[in-house]
Parts: sequence; C-alpha cells; structure tokens
Amino acid sequence: MALPYIDKDLDSADARDYVDNLIREEMRSMGGSKPSVGQDVSLFENSPALKSLLASVSNGVSTSAIDTSRFRLEPPQASEKHSEAAWKLAVDNAHAQLEHQQNRLLNLELLNAYGANAWRVSNFQVEAAVKLVTAEVEERKAAILEVNKERKIEQTKAGTELQALEQRWRDLVDQCLRIDIANQVLQAEIDELRATA
Repeated sequence: MALPYIDKDLDSADARDYVDNLIREEMRSMGGSKPSVGQDVSLFENSPALKSLLASVSNGVSTSAIDTSRFRLEPPQASEKHSEAAWKLAVDNAHAQLEHQQNRLLNLELLNAYGANAWRVSNFQVEAAVKLVTAEVEERKAAILEVNKERKIEQTKAGTELQALEQRWRDLVDQCLRIDIANQVLQAEIDELRATA
C-alpha cells in the first residue's frame, strides 16, 4: 500500500527516474498507445436509408440538398393539358401544398404567440439542470477533499507509528549485532582459555 503523504522515497531524482522507466516499460508491454474501448457501435441498424447515407458521407460522397420539386405548383405538361387525371393530380398537389402552407402558418402563429415563453421556460429548465449538476459537482469535490484530508491524517498518524517501529527495529538489530559480537568475543576468550589450560 502506498502512503504518499509520508513516503519520501520518490523525492530523490534517481528513484523517480527508476519509477518512470518502470512505467514506460510497462506501457510498451501493454501495446498501442490508444486506450482500449468497447466494441464499435453500429449506427442506424434499423434504418437502411440513414445507414446508406452515413456510408456515402463516410466515403466522401456529398449529399444532395432537399428536393424541393415536390413543393412546386406546376400545371400538367403540354401533352397532358387536356387530361382530366393529370389536372386532378395537379389540383391534389395544390391542395396538399395549401395544407402544408396552412400548417406552416399555424406553426408560425403558435411560435409568435408562445415561442418566447416556451424559450424562457426551456432556458429556466436548462439553468435549473445546470445548477443541479454544479451542486453535485461541488458535493463530489467536497467529498473528495474530505477523503483526502482523512487519508492524510491517517497516513500521518500511521507514519509516526511506522517511524517508531522502524526505529525500534533498528535498535533491536543493533542490539542483536552487539550481542553477536559479544558472543564472538566471549567464544574467542573461551577458546583462548581452553588452549592455555
């Protein structure tokens, strides 16, 4: 477990270079520099028209503008000028265009009457959503800050205990070495006394 608030090993340039080299080696062994992502998303599986349009745009083919020819009011061609069916189609087209124009006019009147208020309500809703998200972000930041404060307190406390334990370990190792040296000295004296006896 890393204790970044008390571990000072990375303060030296050699240790930092060593760690950076280890990270670079690990990254090379992981493969490409692109992060792994999930499977490719297939767009417009349920809409062949949109799928073919996406494919043509992906291949660099420009899309055509909206076909406005069906919105024109044209009389029948000269060869069909006396055809009742052709005139009926032209009149039906004129009725359809009139209905579309009336719908557009109605939409514009509704927009004129209620559009500004609808826009204000929409802006109010967006602002409320932004405030909620901002408040949540601030809460998360405060929670992260609190976790980091607690972590620092715990690590500092643990660091003091670890330093005391490390000092105790050094003292015990030193004491063991002194005892070992004293034993060797005593053994040498015993061997010398036996040799002279």
